[in-house]
Amino acid sequence: MSRGEKINKKMNIRILCKTDIICFQEDIYRFLCMCINPNADKVIDEVFIRKKIINLQDYIDKNMAYVYAAFDKDDMVGFLWGYPIVTPVSEDFHIAYIAVKSDFRGKGIGGKLIKTAENTSKELGIENTELIVDVNNITAMNFYIDNGYEVKRNVLRKKIR
Repeated sequence: MSRGEKINKKMNIRILCKTDIICFQEDIYRFLCMCINPNADKVIDEVFIRKKIINLQDYIDKNMAYVYAAFDKDDMVGFLWGYPIVTPVSEDFHIAYIAVKSDFRGKGIGGKLIKTAENTSKELGIENTELIVDVNNITAMNFYIDNGYEVKRNVLRKKIR
């Protein structure tokens, strides 16, 4: 697949169930690593990610999480994990993790994953989707802005020594 070529007819997006999480746990592990450490410059605690995958199965059972995967034939090439979040002032569908294999970026897969999450948000009666992105990840920032997202708040952080 060449860069910029749109997804083909055999590409599909589907919601994953608890059984799928078990079947595709190695793919999900790799996607979570991409999300947590996009520059591959840090050591990732494998146990931490494995526990997230185990917890994800329980979240799906309780309708506390929605996981979508993009497939090119039998190959998982994209992943999105989101969930409803309720605060005293709003209810949002939070996109916690989204990743697309590097060879498949720029082909509309990420946008299709986001649109699928937005449709779930509508079905749940939730009017907003939100996500957090590192301000230094300009490519991701532009991708989300191109998909209609706006910067609504900033997160400030201070390192305590």
